[in-house]
Amino acid sequence: MYSNIKKIYQDKINDILPPTASAIASLIDCSINNIFGYSHDGNLTPGANSSNNIGAGQLGKKYLITVTKNGYVKKTVMDDVWKGKATKGLKLKDDDELIYANTANDEDFVILLGEDDMMTKLAVSGLTTAGKLTLGSAAAIGNVLQAVVASDEDTLMFVDSENKGKLVMTKELATKSRTAKGQKINEGVKWVLNVQGRDTIYIVSKGKILPIDIAKKMSVKSKTASGAELTSKPIDKIL
Repeated sequence: MYSNIKKIYQDKINDILPPTASAIASLIDCSINNIFGYSHDGNLTPGANSSNNIGAGQLGKKYLITVTKNGYVKKTVMDDVWKGKATKGLKLKDDDELIYANTANDEDFVILLGEDDMMTKLAVSGLTTAGKLTLGSAAAIGNVLQAVVASDEDTLMFVDSENKGKLVMTKELATKSRTAKGQKINEGVKWVLNVQGRDTIYIVSKGKILPIDIAKKMSVKSKTASGAELTSKPIDKIL
């Protein structure tokens, strides 16, 4: 099935002509991240059209982790994802939507960025395994703005509403239980990304793509420290 999805994904890339800014952003996203993904309604889709992308290098991991806007986190064994009707990935409430999906192993963590400058770090090993057509379990942090899977050896990037970015080691964040309150992070953080092994991020601003050299712009800091300005332009998306 993976080979069929990859073919569909490649066909869709070949159809994007001419390369508009949005198309270029999609291609960058695909080249960094995905071979297949999930739409906001929880359906499995070819990567070029998906809202949440899963990288080809991640397919060998044990679990699929999904996170919804209302704070439902779920761990599903990857083998179960492809059983039966594989186009549906999870059950959603009417007022909820999928905001993140990725694969993980037992030694990984799920980082949730919530409202009011709160975040939490959940151990994948501590999450209950659930079927793909279930809701999952609600995290105490409440509504989730962003989520990411990372190991303790990975480097995370946080960017706030003033376009200031910083790097934080995952191991510097305290691990919490799903039912525990989160931990405070610096004011106005809007994005969190796993940038382990990457030299460059790409900022989408008013239809333009801005490459940012990670090492030149940011340094490793504490979770509550201020970051360095990445750009004076408004940020629509970070890839």
